[in-house]
Amino acid sequence: MKLIDIEHQFQGYFNDAGVCRVEVYVAPDRPPLIVATELQINEATSITNIAEYVAAEALERYLTSDLTDGHDPPFLWVERYERSEASRKALQLPDDHEDYDLVSFAHYRRTLIGSGRDWRYTLGEPDWRRLSPDQFEALIQPYR
Repeated sequence: MKLIDIEHQFQGYFNDAGVCRVEVYVAPDRPPLIVATELQINEATSITNIAEYVAAEALERYLTSDLTDGHDPPFLWVERYERSEASRKALQLPDDHEDYDLVSFAHYRRTLIGSGRDWRYTLGEPDWRRLSPDQFEALIQPYR
């Protein structure tokens, strides 16, 4: 079941114009699933380059302990990239082609890092694993 579908604002490395779509799904006996979609209107750092920070923000803003407790990891994070029309045509991909990555983090504790005026929370070093569209559908199916 989808709990949240929101445009999430975030601070990029060089400006505050970061935006991505965040969808939060829950299902019995499963960790929450967060799907973060890179939006073409994003004028800041891509979600791939800032995943550990955006995931820490999503954990704080959208998940509660009753959703995450008892799960290891406490949530699943998937990055979704919708291809632009030009990119799909150049690569001869179907009109609905998207790329998916399941991202895990070094730890899932929100840890404050930074210096000076630039402090933010992180979940540690991210690790990406490519998912095919079929693998993504299999992952999300129990949440629908």
